[in-house]
Amino acid sequence: MAEKMKLNYKKTILTGFGFLATSIAWAVYDPYITKILNKILSESDMIARWSEAIGKAIPWIGQFAEAQGESTVSLGGGFTLVPLFIGIIMTFDNIFGVIFQPTFGKLSDNCHS
Repeated sequence: MAEKMKLNYKKTILTGFGFLATSIAWAVYDPYITKILNKILSESDMIARWSEAIGKAIPWIGQFAEAQGESTVSLGGGFTLVPLFIGIIMTFDNIFGVIFQPTFGKLSDNCHS
């Protein structure tokens, strides 16, 4: 019984490296994806039109974004809600992660090939 309860240092360290790699990947992923989305969305005419329509329909949303420290002025001088759209995209990214990671984890646990 004592042999079964003994800590396997090799497996513990290897598992720790897996968690370390995951933490590093997320630390790199979030800032770079945000910069990429900012560049893509800032150049989008559709996002500019949506920002203008949302700004007119909900006038306080620009004040709210600025109170959060976000710039609502585009490079061309118009109103933009690019940070809002980036937040929405990154939120869906996390929601999909919560759904897909356990799903594929269960599938891989049940795979016996």
